[in-house]
Formats: sequence, structure tokens, C-alpha cells
Amino acid sequence: MKKLLSLLALIIVTLTVNAATYTINDIPNVHLKDKYQFVSDPDGYMSTDAKREVNHHLRSLMDSTSAEVAIVLVESIGSEDMDQFAQRLFDRWKIGKADKDNGLLLLFVMDQRRARIHTGYGLEGIIPDITAKNIINYDIVPHMKEGDIDGAIIKASKSICEICKDPDAVGEIWSDQANDAFSATEEGEFDTIMIMIVLLAFIFSLTLFFNNISRLRGKTNYQKSEIMRHNLWVLAITSILSALSGAIFFILALVLSRHFRNKPIKCDTCGSKMTKLSEEEDNLYLTPAQDREEQLRSVDYDVWLCPTCGETEIFPFKNKTTSYGQCPHCHTYASTLIFDKVTRKPTLTHKGIGVHVFECQYCRRRHEIPYEIPKITPVVPISGGSGRSGGGFSGGSFGGGMSGGGGASGGW
Repeated sequence: MKKLLSLLALIIVTLTVNAATYTINDIPNVHLKDKYQFVSDPDGYMSTDAKREVNHHLRSLMDSTSAEVAIVLVESIGSEDMDQFAQRLFDRWKIGKADKDNGLLLLFVMDQRRARIHTGYGLEGIIPDITAKNIINYDIVPHMKEGDIDGAIIKASKSICEICKDPDAVGEIWSDQANDAFSATEEGEFDTIMIMIVLLAFIFSLTLFFNNISRLRGKTNYQKSEIMRHNLWVLAITSILSALSGAIFFILALVLSRHFRNKPIKCDTCGSKMTKLSEEEDNLYLTPAQDREEQLRSVDYDVWLCPTCGETEIFPFKNKTTSYGQCPHCHTYASTLIFDKVTRKPTLTHKGIGVHVFECQYCRRRHEIPYEIPKITPVVPISGGSGRSGGGFSGGSFGGGMSGGGGASGGW
């Protein structure tokens, strides 16, 4: 039982680590499942009471004005530009009614220490950029500097609600579309898609596991262990996607990987059974570079010692979730991103150029990797209701609200 609990805990930890950096596809839209939820906080930054209060304000706002507000807090979006990320998330969720584009996204990216208010076309006149900037500067930043996340979001949501509930504003943004519209057809299609995802994820897990098993023949214990652990993260994800029906393959792969890693080996020199050294003992046999990798937890080394002839075998196990890459100078897995710089800004006609600057935590030498920045996309205003269809941002349904990039960003 203890072993099973440990394995389940490892699954949770693995998924938590992989979920630290979010894409727009990763962020859960809580409003899909519950029409009274408007705050997506997958990393749990807000307290339950604060989240309940904010959800109450935003539900009241939707009922009294038809405006739709989504609040998102995530740990990281990697190297993505926050403003572009907000636009893409807004486009994906289609916040706001299709005929009024009365949606608003309030996005917090915690590792950047920045917030973004992104407005739909229909709210740009009600909450212009300067007003959005003031909400960030006066409602959000002071609280965030004090570490009061709850206070920042409660204050900002109240300000947004007060502005939108002004009688003049309501007359401008009110939509005739019903709140929380959801068709049985859409629900049935969603259920069918979910069943297909579960089935395909199970089949994929089964196929991947037995493909790994077929590759074990003729391999050393180290090679077998590496084969079984190579796709562990994939099996962990497909375990969830398969509604845990494929979890057995993740567990078996994990058990086999550990079995082969710890299975005794024979000395190639004298044929005696070798002994695996402890983490403290094996440091004596590692190079300074290898020792540094173990300190950074980018690579874990297993050292086997022959008690008869003193021969040693050293096997590297690279951390699949490490942020450290291989240094091109000393080849140690100790290189990490320290900052980005833009050498040419993007325009409407030309792509920009940026540079990732890495530094090795062993040899301290730096290297740069250039990357392209997409051209700026021109904004083409489209009037609300121009042939678009759909319900509002509600439980189980999205309404086709659009944004032209209005709003403001700020940091604390």
C-alpha cells in the first residue's frame, strides 16, 4: 500500500511540475463546468473566500449588464509576450456576447509579476486604456507589492463592476443574448469528444508501453531503465486523459525503470557482483562537472563499485524536467537562461529578432541563441454581430466575443 501511495504521489508531483508553465490550451476554463465560476486559478493563489466573493461580483455583473469577465492567475507562460498571450486566450475563450463584444480578461502572470486587462471591442469605450491602466496602478499594484493577492483581485473586480454597472454603460453594452445559453447538441458533441479522447489516450498508452517492452531484448540494465523512463511523462499525461484507465501502464513503466536501475550488475573485469554506492559515497568517484550536475539536479549519477577489483561503472540519469541544458563549451548540463534581449523589434512588414542568453553554472561561460519574433498583426475592427453566432461566456457555452487588443498591462 505504501508503495502504491508513493507512486500516486509521484504522478501528482510529475503533473504539477509539468503544469508550471501554461499555454492557452492548458488553462482550465472553470466557467465551462460551473456558470457561477469566473476565476481560473489552477495554482491556488487565491483563498476560497476571496474567490467566492469575486465570483459573486462577476455573476452579478453578468446578470445585470450581460458583460462577461474572466480572471486568470498562472505561475508562468514561459517566454511568451503577455499581451499576445492575453489576446490569444481571449480569442480562444471568446469572452463576451457576440453582438456586443462586452468581454474582459484580467490576466496575472506571477513569475513576470505583471497583470493585464484585455477588453473586448464593446468595452473599449467603457474601460479605455487609461482607465484599465489606473485599475492596475491603483487597485492591483499596491496590494500585490504587499503580497495581498486576494485584496488586489477583489479591489480590481469591484472597480470593473462599478464602471460597467453605470446606467450609461449598461445601455451601451447590454446584449439581447441570453446568459448561460447551452444547447443539448453541443453538450452531446462534447461528451462524444471526451469519450473519444479517453479511448484514444488508453490505446496510445497501451501501444507506447508495449513498444518499450519490445525494445528491451538484448539491452543492458542501464539501457532498459532508460527505455522505460524515457516516456514516463507521456504516460503520466495520457493516464489523466484516459480518465486513469491507462494509469497501469505508467505505474508498470515506473516500477520496471526502478527495477532495472537497481538490479545488480556483474563486473566486466573480474565477474564479481558490483555494489551500488549511496549518494554520499558516489561523490568520491564523480568529476567536478558531474558533481555540479548532481548539485543542480540536472543529472543523477549511479556509481557501481566492484568490491573485488575496485572497478567502477558510472551511469547518468538525466532529469527530464530540468531547466538546465548542455553547455556548448564544457558540455555540462548546467546551462540556464538568464535573460532575453530584443535586437530588432518586429514591425507590420518585418519579423523581429530576439536572443536568449544562457550561462553555464559550472564553467560560467555564456552563449546566445537567436529567435524570430512574429510580425505585428494589423488590427482590423469588426462590428459586433457581423455574422458571428454562439451563446455567451457561460456554463458549457462560449459566445463569440472579440477583442481588438484594447486594455493595459503593468507590473509590481
